[in-house]
Amino acid sequence: MIDEWVYLVNRYTIAGARSKFEDICTTLFKHKFKGECVKSVRVDIGDGGVDVFIGDIENQPIKIIQCKFFVNGIEESQKAQIRKSFKTAISSADFQLSNWILCVPGKLSIQEHKWWAGWKDKQMKTFGLPN
Repeated sequence: MIDEWVYLVNRYTIAGARSKFEDICTTLFKHKFKGECVKSVRVDIGDGGVDVFIGDIENQPIKIIQCKFFVNGIEESQKAQIRKSFKTAISSADFQLSNWILCVPGKLSIQEHKWWAGWKDKQMKTFGLPN
């Protein structure tokens, strides 16, 4: 775990650190997509698997940002969470999805990169999303 993320966990507990990570992701995407509508979503049942979205949710397909505070790597449990979040977002009746972006803190191992690349490629092809 990278020291900065350890600091968040020590300071705010794991739940608080997760929330701070989502705030950091929101700020990052507001800077990356200046001039576009970038909104964070309050955690709630029925939030459609959305942490942050970019675009006009009512009138156009939106980019979905899924923030996962996985500080100790991506094992089977985390993979299942990723798959579930994507499935929830892609099948939502509340919005159209144009792109789905996963944000995790730190770097992936070579095995995690291989899993992610294969899984992501399959989803993009299956649902016609840009890479």
